Amino acid sequence: MTGADAARDLITAINTRDADALAGMLADDVVLEYMTLGKRIEGKEAVAAWFANAQQKTEADHIEIKRLCEDGSTVWAERIDRHLVGAEWHEIPIMGILEMNADGQLTLMRDYFDPTLAL
Repeated sequence: MTGADAARDLITAINTRDADALAGMLADDVVLEYMTLGKRIEGKEAVAAWFANAQQKTEADHIEIKRLCEDGSTVWAERIDRHLVGAEWHEIPIMGILEMNADGQLTLMRDYFDPTLAL
């Protein structure tokens, strides 16, 4: 499995809201960073809980990959994250960097986006 394949699988788990699949794709020492918000979440349990909490605030989520490129275990993903809140979809253009380990698990997810668009 390539890093890009693992990144696509991760995004599919988020889009389908499959918490078990998502948790299985996280390395024990995973780090999630929202650079423009100054937010850092560390560890598999904390990151899985963060995703679960975020999804409780939305009725649906859809991440659209615009461009994906990789260099070994590092993947760059230009994407549009869409979140349904109430009857309204919110779009956030994001540039993300993902690092995957040899087992296809996420070790780092670092996102850059306009913080005025954050939910």
